[in-house]
Amino acid sequence: KLLIQDKNSNKENKIINYKISKKLDNVEAIIPNKSNFEPFNEFIGTFGIETKTNKEGWEEVISMGYQLNYYLEENKIDSGKVFWRYQFKSSEEMVLECINRMFNLNNRNYVFYCHNFGRKDLFFILRTLSDYNDKQVNYYQFKPIVRNDHIIYLEIKINEEKENKKNWKSIKFIDTMNYFQLSLPELMREFELSSFYFNNGFMLKENLRALLEIMLEFNMIIYSKFNLNLTKSLTISRLSLDIFLRKFNSSKSIPAITQLNMYNFISQAYFGGITE
Repeated sequence: KLLIQDKNSNKENKIINYKISKKLDNVEAIIPNKSNFEPFNEFIGTFGIETKTNKEGWEEVISMGYQLNYYLEENKIDSGKVFWRYQFKSSEEMVLECINRMFNLNNRNYVFYCHNFGRKDLFFILRTLSDYNDKQVNYYQFKPIVRNDHIIYLEIKINEEKENKKNWKSIKFIDTMNYFQLSLPELMREFELSSFYFNNGFMLKENLRALLEIMLEFNMIIYSKFNLNLTKSLTISRLSLDIFLRKFNSSKSIPAITQLNMYNFISQAYFGGITE
C-alpha cells in the first residue's frame, strides 16, 4: 500500500489521496466453444422439508421428501417419497432414512432443487449428518458453495467400498432462490400452475411436484434456446455469463477471474447497489 500526502494544499496534513498498489497474476482467457453439443440433462428432482415449532420453542422436522422426474420411464412406478415424523423414533432417524434412500436412485447423480434451501432446510440436514459423523466414522462428506453468507449449493458424498475399490455416490442440492427471488406460490402463478394446490405445511408432495414442473420447464427453456443445462449454472448471474459466452461471444474472449484473492481485490472497487 502507498499513501501520498500533499502538504502544500492541505494545511492539516490530512491524507487526500490513497492508492493501493498490487501486482496481479496474469489472467487466462475464456474461449467459448460453440461446436460442443451438450446433451440434455433430465435427471433432476426436487427436495423439501416441512417444520413446526415444538413445545420447547425449537423448530423440528415433521416431514421431508423428494420428487424425481416422473416423465422418465424408469421413474414411472416409484418417482418420489415423503417421510413423516410419526413413522420414526426421532427427526434425526427420519433425515438419515430419507438421505440414504436418495443415494440409491439408480446411481444417476440426480440434482435436487430446493426452494429457500440455504436459509432453513439445509441446516437440519447438516446438523443430523454431522452428529452422525461424530458418533460414527466420517461417513458423509460435504462440499458446499457459499455466496453472501448463504449456502447456494451442497454436494453430499459417501464412499461404499467394494473389493477395496472406492465407490463414490453423491447427491447435489441447488437452492432455487439462486434464480427466482419469489415465494413458491408466486412462482406457481408465474408458471401458470393453477392445477397444483399450494399448502404450507401439509401438502409437501404437491409442493414438490409443483416445484419440479417449474424447474423442468425452466430447464427446457434454457436448453432449447441456448443448448445449456441449468444444472451447470448455479446462479442467475452465472447463467447469464454462460449464455453470453455461448451465444454472444463468438469472436472475442474475456479474461477469467479464477482466483479468490484477485476477485476480492477487484471487488473493493464496487460502489453503489447491484453491480452484476
